Amino acid sequence: MASAAALPRILYIDDDDGLRRLVRRALERRGYDVEGAGSGGEGVAKAAVGHYDLVAVDHYMPGMDGLATLQELMALPAPRR
Repeated sequence: MASAAALPRILYIDDDDGLRRLVRRALERRGYDVEGAGSGGEGVAKAAVGHYDLVAVDHYMPGMDGLATLQELMALPAPRR
C-alpha cells in the first residue's frame, strides 16, 4: 500500500457530521486521505493552509452555502508545488 504522503488528498465540506463520517470511511477504504470540514468557513480555512487534490462541497449548508464556499475557494491563491 502507498505511504500516507503519497495518497490523494480530499477535503470534504459538509455540515452533516454523520454524512461526513460515512463519506470519509468510504473514501479511505478506497485509498484516499480524507479530511472533513463542518462548514464553508472551516473548509476555506483548511484549504488556505493545506494542499488537496480534490475538494467536495455540500450545496445546502447554513451560513456560507456551497456556492459561496466555492467562490471563496476559487479566490484562494493556487498552491505551489
